[in-house]
Order: sequence, then C-alpha cells, then structure tokens
Amino acid sequence: MENHNDLQKIVLNLDTETIDIETMGKALLVIDKEYRHFVRLFYGNKKEYADERLKISKVREGSHVYEFLSALALSTPFLFASSYNTISDFFNHMRSVVSYLTIKNHTKLDVDQETLANMIAIAAMSQTPITKISLTVQGNVIIQDSTIQINHGDANTMSVSAKRELDILLTPETQSQGN
Repeated sequence: MENHNDLQKIVLNLDTETIDIETMGKALLVIDKEYRHFVRLFYGNKKEYADERLKISKVREGSHVYEFLSALALSTPFLFASSYNTISDFFNHMRSVVSYLTIKNHTKLDVDQETLANMIAIAAMSQTPITKISLTVQGNVIIQDSTIQINHGDANTMSVSAKRELDILLTPETQSQGN
C-alpha cells in the first residue's frame, strides 16, 4: 500500500477566526455526503463503491485544516486501484459546481437537488467577511489549478444561486415539464 502522503486527498482549509461548532460539523458531514452522492452518480451503484466515503486522515494545526482520503484508498488495494481517481474526479466536480454557482462559469450545468442542498451547507462555513474556504487536491495527482478558493462574497453568491436553482427544481411546473 502506498504511503498516505502519496495518496490523492482533498485538503479543506477554513481561514477564519471562529466558527460555530454545529456549522463546522454539518459542513464536514455534507462534504462527505456530496462525495458519496458524486460517487453514486459518476460510478453508479456498483457493489465495490457501496461503502465509499471520505475519511479525515489528519487535522492540522493552524486555522481549520482537514485532510480527507477516500475510504477505498485506506482499504483493499484491489478496490483502491479500480477507483484511484475518485478524489480527483470529485475535486473536478466540486470545481465545476462552485464555478457555476459563483457565476464564474456561465455555461449551464445540470446540478441536482442533493448537490444544491449540499453546496448551501458548504457555503454556510463562511460566516464572516474575512472567511476564506479553500479545497485543494494533493498527492499523486496531475490537475492544473488544484485549488478552489471561496471567499465570503463567493460563498454568498454560491448560496443564493444554489437556492435559486433549488427553487426552480422544486417549482411544480418545472417538475411537470421534466416528466
């Protein structure tokens, strides 16, 4: 098995003075929830992915810094080899959704109800104007632009956009058009 430092991982850095424990706890849970949702959509309901989730491998000193690894990366090497890119694929998914919801990418992106709700909860981590959220993919991965930066303004825009998209999805006439 590889050294944990070589494994693909997502690093969440929340640069803020303080954060409500409940909000932070929910945000950590919702990042895992979005990861599991993404894995189901992207890889399907294959048996080997049934227990896939993120694990916190390290909490660093400093601001609020958490390292997430794939549970499969920590388990059976055979299963890990078949899903080696789940972390980088998930990172690219998050970058696309954040870019779309912060209106940096004007190309329409089909974002489902669960992802929108998860993004609202992630944006809630930004509680003060000085808060900065960054997600970085690290380890044995080749991705250009490997960091997603979300400042307080971006978090507000992301939340408002996600709520608007969610309202559209939940509008009865929109639901009947989709059928």
